[in-house]
This record gives sequence, C-alpha cells and structure tokens, in this order.
Amino acid sequence: MKNLKCIVFDKDKFTKELMISFIAKTDGVITIKARDLKKADVIFVDADLFDGNYMTGLPANTKIVIVSSSQDYIHSLFKKEITDYFKKSELSLRRFEEAIKKIRISRKELKD
Repeated sequence: MKNLKCIVFDKDKFTKELMISFIAKTDGVITIKARDLKKADVIFVDADLFDGNYMTGLPANTKIVIVSSSQDYIHSLFKKEITDYFKKSELSLRRFEEAIKKIRISRKELKD
C-alpha cells in the first residue's frame, strides 16, 4: 500500500498542527508541502478557506476533507464532491483514522 500524500490548509494554527500530528501518527500517511498541491492524494482544508478552486487542475482521485468549526457548510460542500467532513470540536485520532480508511476504500486500496 503506497503512502497517502496529504496537505493541510487551516487558518487555525492549533487545528493545523493537530491534523499534521494525526498524519504523523498514522501508518502509510505523510505530509507534503503546499507547493506540491497537484501531487496530493488528500487535502484537508478549513471550510472558510475552501472555495472549490482547490479542485482545479487536481488529479481526479484527489480527495478533499473539510475541517470546520461549524456545520453551516456541510450541505453545500457535499455537492462539490467532498470526501469527508470534520467538525473541529470533534477532531480525534480515531476519527482521522476512520476518514483515512474511507479514503483508501474509495481509492480501491482496501476492501470494505
């Protein structure tokens, strides 16, 4: 199984560092630099920063996961092919690992 290359875009430093720590603790998942956006397998992005432009020019199998402090965005975002949604107050390593498993299944790297 190849490493999933991830990028985290979040305006909140604590949330960004927490997400990066989850990536570091999860086997087969690595962080890459924002300048390598087109190489990312997964992009974790704050809902306030997401405008859909992240998806322009990305490979078709790049997965977008929204991280937000509220659920105000949830219905409109899923119309934009969002893979998953984290509420910041509910972030945990277990929930992160569930999202990674879901992504691997959708990429046909794991079976249900």
